[in-house]
Amino acid sequence: MADEAVQVAVRIRPFLPREKGQRQIVTVQSANVLKLKVLTTQLAGPPQEEDKVFSFDHCLSSVKPNDSRRDEPHAPPITQEQVYEAIGQNLLSNALEGYNSCLFAYGQTGSGKTYTVLGHERDPGLIPRLCQNLFTQEYEELRVSASFLEIYNEQLKDLLNPQMKGRKPLYVHQHPQLGVYVPHLTEAPVGSHDECMALLDFGSKIRATSQTNMNSTSSRSHALFILRITFPIKDESRTRIRNSTLNLIDLAGSERVKKSGAAGQRMREGQNINSSLSVLGQVISKLAQGKFKHVPFRQSKLTYLLTDALSGNSKTHMVAAISPALSEMEETLGTLRFASSVKKVRTHAVSNEQDVGESDLLLQTMRSEAEELKAAALKASVESPQQARRYMKSAEAVEHAVLSIQTRIDKTMWSQAQLKQQEASRLRCEALAGLSLPFNIGGMLGGQSEHAVTANSPYLLNISDDISLAGRLLYFLPEGPPISIGSEESNRIRLMGLGIPDHLCDILVVAGGKGVEVQHCGRGGRLVVDGVPVSDNQAIALYNGARIIFGRAFAFRLVIPLASQGGGRGIEDEDLLMRAAALPSPFPACEGDTLQRLRLLIETSVAPVLGETECAEIMRRAGEVHNDVDEANELLKEIEQTPLQVLEVGLLLRAPPERPTTTEHIVSQNNRQPQLVVHCSRLADGELLSVWPIPRFYQHLEELRDFYQQRCDRKRQGLPVDAHRGVSMAWEDAVSSPTNIQPPRPSSIENSSDDSDGGDR
Repeated sequence: MADEAVQVAVRIRPFLPREKGQRQIVTVQSANVLKLKVLTTQLAGPPQEEDKVFSFDHCLSSVKPNDSRRDEPHAPPITQEQVYEAIGQNLLSNALEGYNSCLFAYGQTGSGKTYTVLGHERDPGLIPRLCQNLFTQEYEELRVSASFLEIYNEQLKDLLNPQMKGRKPLYVHQHPQLGVYVPHLTEAPVGSHDECMALLDFGSKIRATSQTNMNSTSSRSHALFILRITFPIKDESRTRIRNSTLNLIDLAGSERVKKSGAAGQRMREGQNINSSLSVLGQVISKLAQGKFKHVPFRQSKLTYLLTDALSGNSKTHMVAAISPALSEMEETLGTLRFASSVKKVRTHAVSNEQDVGESDLLLQTMRSEAEELKAAALKASVESPQQARRYMKSAEAVEHAVLSIQTRIDKTMWSQAQLKQQEASRLRCEALAGLSLPFNIGGMLGGQSEHAVTANSPYLLNISDDISLAGRLLYFLPEGPPISIGSEESNRIRLMGLGIPDHLCDILVVAGGKGVEVQHCGRGGRLVVDGVPVSDNQAIALYNGARIIFGRAFAFRLVIPLASQGGGRGIEDEDLLMRAAALPSPFPACEGDTLQRLRLLIETSVAPVLGETECAEIMRRAGEVHNDVDEANELLKEIEQTPLQVLEVGLLLRAPPERPTTTEHIVSQNNRQPQLVVHCSRLADGELLSVWPIPRFYQHLEELRDFYQQRCDRKRQGLPVDAHRGVSMAWEDAVSSPTNIQPPRPSSIENSSDDSDGGDR
């Protein structure tokens, strides 16, 4: 068939609560046209407003009336059902006609991509609705398999494989006839909408758990849900096999580092995300201009997987999610420009329909190809081991494709795959049980045991910035014995991550499910309730809606159904709010001896010179750095059996001059502002070893995080973990070499002299 342009739909999300009252800058003029008001900078005078008009295949607005300041009349907001009718029905019909189809959602963080693609239980998005309509089709022997893939920091992860050990590495492979696919990726047979949603829910739970373990409150990753559809088409003379692949992709949000305030690990994740999206932009730009030579598909895993969707055998749709608010004008304009470029891209879709004999011939050819590759690998094993490994890798990829195709074609093999899927479902349930997550809530409610979960049982619900992760981790709290939380398998709720010891705390449900108490077990670890750390062996009462942080990354909201029915939070919460409202100082509240000493130093020595506003900003920044310093200290405890160093936030009252020193620097030397630093001291005697500027500290923190993540991965895979002294040469040079030791000082918060260079020597 002829080339076909990528179909592009733009959806405008409603205003967020923080945006209520802002001016609406983007409006839908017709079913295919929208108008954006932008401010254009002038050579002289204030910026002037300019209208930019864009044309797309579908323009959908979910903005509600009275949410913004706008003179034009509002059309009724578009519902999820209408979005499916505009986009999803076309996707499904293409797939059932034998065409490979792809949908990817693009937009800035918080623009509504995941809500459009997934939605929630009460208002499902494109994927749930598409799956529901797929299994209502009246086709004989309809065979559907599902895969769930995640791309995080350019690493591929199979979200449907419950086995942590013995996993084969995932990679992207391109075959001349089959296109681009991922060998060794789980292809789970599904026979109904419920089974499909169960796999999607399992993958989302695993995704939420792993991302939380990596100290992230948002997914910060690309997610691909893949459906492979096969069914026979019979007529009077012959039987043909129709195959199609449906790729549903939720891209990570594009965002600006400066605007998002990302730092450290979040900044590195954002750089990887922006890098893959930047490569995607380069690919789109070249394809839109018709420059098909040297298209950089292989520069990122994302664009490599999208090769067919953007230039090959696929009918592709894109959903661009944008914000209507004036505060998001630049991001909205960037998304619309990107969508305009995507609309110029053309693909060449071909119906994947073959006779039974043609399918058998294809399989026989691929088997021969795999054997030839193995023979080539054996021949090259002596002269070029690296080339031999490449041959074997290609042979494995071809064999995987043969098994996948044959399983969906052969009735006996499909039945065997369904039996294996039942065993895999049991392993997935065990994996969720190992994480203390429910896999069958209906079976848990109204049980016969003494401490069964009931409809009024309190529970913990995870908090996340990403809708695909928020609410995926749910832990019921039945009344009875205390519920232990920690990293050991013996705990009722097992959480593994930084700052979580073998036994962190106990939760007790009292008063017939109307009250909940938590007690720190006094074995170290971090427990925070509503922003206030809980000290060792301390017990506090919790109210409905309380926010609890276990360790460094697990954030939950407590839900007490019986308390919420009665209304109100309780006396404990009112007292807490009253104490928080009665701060004696204009500076932000701070916890810990280090910040208290720093606050005292600023109030006595810095405030008379800089003023309260500047000092409040220093304390605010110090609180942020202090949280990361605490994380670094916990990482040192986890990595090294006996930590040799301890880190602490400090302040240089007169920051050292930059190098090389100029005349202008010398003139302003006496007017230098105080500078936050991090002091590295020897744990044994408190001797100060080095003073790091904040950027240098975050470099070392990244090294610690990377090494800790490697240790966690090895533990999950059952590999030995060696003792470690120092994370890298840079870290060891910074804290261990005698030539780097700074002169000792009586206190880590005292004034630092001007002869310090503020870093490693």
